[in-house]
Amino acid sequence: MIRKKNPARRMAVLLCAALSFAAAAGTARADTDASNGERHDAVVRILTDRFRVSGDRAEHIVDAVEHAASKLNVPVSLILAIIQTESSFDPHATSPAGAIGLMQVMPATHHDFTPPGSPRTDIRDPAGNIYVGTSILRRYLDQAGGDMEQALNRYSGGTRGYARRVVARWHYFSDFADPGAPVPASVSSLALRVSTGKQNADVPAAAMRAASQGETSD
Repeated sequence: MIRKKNPARRMAVLLCAALSFAAAAGTARADTDASNGERHDAVVRILTDRFRVSGDRAEHIVDAVEHAASKLNVPVSLILAIIQTESSFDPHATSPAGAIGLMQVMPATHHDFTPPGSPRTDIRDPAGNIYVGTSILRRYLDQAGGDMEQALNRYSGGTRGYARRVVARWHYFSDFADPGAPVPASVSSLALRVSTGKQNADVPAAAMRAASQGETSD
């Protein structure tokens, strides 16, 4: 006996499968959003508790860092490390050479790194400063073929000990902002490559966190 196909039953099975897939995808998105939210809140707490940044300003800084990290494929923890090294999270910081803001951007050069049509190009505004500063680092990374040591040396203008301080702070922030992501173990491993086409640093698994994650002195 040949059993006749039941179109209604087949449609019901397909609908059930589609609903199950959608539910699973929704759960995955919710888990990702929750995880991202926890990391965001953890970094905000670090800025307010350890660096005495006001709550509103900390939220503004972390939002801007996450935006720049997503758009420019640079780890959140690396951007935070550079900000701490450059300005200690003081948006009004200025250098004797005239660099200003959280990432110490030079007013004379930042226009070359401003995304076309972007409204956030005022480097006196924390969001604009972070985006332009991260754009500068991204370009240096690309021009150096992903060589982090060379890119950091260019970013700092060759400041002695700069890369060492950034690496130590990168370790510290990675535990909160990018948990589980590989970070160069020391300044000697900074010749590792950072991907020009991926979200995270492309470094070997062996180059993991150093034993000490505390802040180094300048």
